[in-house]
Amino acid sequence: MKILHRTIVLLTGLPLACSGGSFKSGAVASQETPPVAEEKAPPVEEPPREKSLDQKPDEPFYVCDDNSVITANVYELEVDTQNLPDFSTMTPSTEICLYDYNIAERPFEAGFPGEETLIEWFALESKTQLLIPKSGEYEFILNSDDGSKLYIDNVLVIDNDGQHATTRKSAILILNEGLHQVRVDYFQGPRYLMALQVGWVKPGSTQEEWIPRDAFRAP
Repeated sequence: MKILHRTIVLLTGLPLACSGGSFKSGAVASQETPPVAEEKAPPVEEPPREKSLDQKPDEPFYVCDDNSVITANVYELEVDTQNLPDFSTMTPSTEICLYDYNIAERPFEAGFPGEETLIEWFALESKTQLLIPKSGEYEFILNSDDGSKLYIDNVLVIDNDGQHATTRKSAILILNEGLHQVRVDYFQGPRYLMALQVGWVKPGSTQEEWIPRDAFRAP
């Protein structure tokens, strides 16, 4: 069953600024010298590179590092939980990071770093910042299995809560150019399938897309 939810909210942000610089260059004259045979340095073997986060990890969650842009607290839930809990009354079991909000429907059996057996009855409280490229009307899409909520600048924008199969909801917002605080809450009920995706339609466009990683900044 597909559910469509639309609202219009006016939120404000701060414009970004940038600065530039210049440099000078010069040339130095020198006397001609006889050519000298060039010595070639022996080739240097580079060590194998670790997998960069320029490449999306195979699993949706990983150990946070200096390049992380989406952080999340993980909470264990009681069996048969039907809705997102009140995180203020709970203690997280671990902290993890997400590469982006584009976890299409998939089996979830890997668990979390340090919590490998936690594959059902858990919740995430994730935070990031979203860079809005220009002021205007944006449509946001929240797709999840099970429940989720999207907050922008501490305002609940989309409520997709409840224990359910993959369900999509959307809302329309008017946003100013600049950075905006984003929070996405999510919970997984019974195993095995999960999904969590956040998308947008930019002003003047009809193209839906899952928000790319380069639009997010560390919270």
